[in-house]
Amino acid sequence: MHQPISIKEYNIYDVFYNGEEIIIILPFHMNHVKCSMYDGDDIIDFICDVCPHIRTIVYHRKIKIYKSTVTLILNGKQIHTNINMYPFYHDKIIMSAMVFNEDNYIVQWIEHHLMLGVSNFIIYDNSNFYDGISYHSVETKSNLEYTLKKFIIDGTVCLINWPYPKRIKSSGITGQTTQENHSVYAFRSSKYIGFFDIDEYVNPQKEYILIDDLFNDEIKFNKLNVNEIGSFKLWCKLFFNPNKKSTGGHDFLQIYDCTDFAKGREKHFVIPKNIKLFNIHTISLGKPSHTIDYSMIYFNHYYFLNKEDRGMCKTDIVDLSIGKFYNF
Repeated sequence: MHQPISIKEYNIYDVFYNGEEIIIILPFHMNHVKCSMYDGDDIIDFICDVCPHIRTIVYHRKIKIYKSTVTLILNGKQIHTNINMYPFYHDKIIMSAMVFNEDNYIVQWIEHHLMLGVSNFIIYDNSNFYDGISYHSVETKSNLEYTLKKFIIDGTVCLINWPYPKRIKSSGITGQTTQENHSVYAFRSSKYIGFFDIDEYVNPQKEYILIDDLFNDEIKFNKLNVNEIGSFKLWCKLFFNPNKKSTGGHDFLQIYDCTDFAKGREKHFVIPKNIKLFNIHTISLGKPSHTIDYSMIYFNHYYFLNKEDRGMCKTDIVDLSIGKFYNF
């Protein structure tokens, strides 16, 4: 498991190198840190990007020569620290998720999206920190290193310890947004990064199976310039379990009660090189999103999955389309 380099005095969550820049990432707070570093004999300042939704702050700076350690100057104080480096997934389609005690369902989620052409998964293990506010899994323990062992060994999963609160009162969902922006910068050379939770299943329609094929056709049909797109935005359907049917294994995928498309719950496959900051359902800084029509693709949000007394609403809409991938 990868360990972030935390500098608690300044509430910094990680310091890492992405092949071009040194990145310092932290949740939003009112008193910004003045941040610079030694680059050879020179002292250079970091560029600071602040989320307008007051969720995340990213400091970034290109460097001449990479070294595994750096001397930072934070508010005038010199701090010598190591620098993380994560795997590179150049031109790959990956997915990123923060996970709190989801061992019973995470393998199914990975296997589903592997089937759709996702190559790698960045899993941020948040099981060691409950903020006392957020919805959370009914599971009481987690061992993702064991649960995901085969995927970690073959390089499919990059597991990162993320011992930070999902929400803080001053600025909201900072743990998750900072996780997402950590992925935007750490895996900047990837083609797309999908930001979806473990209870959310991408569901291509018509003849499509591979996400990349669908996106390529979308680009060609609409004559899109991918250098001017920040993300592909997908619509959401909420799925409910009012009759409390079995959810074990893959049983939950045979629960078809759902809402119509839910406004405001859209999720994204971002193009990381084209954005600076992301905020769960929207791009905070970067090129605009392109929304794909739900006749092509959307995602199923199994709102009840691994939650207690959530997602029990009755509905008169039924959607069986996910079954085409499982021969239900």
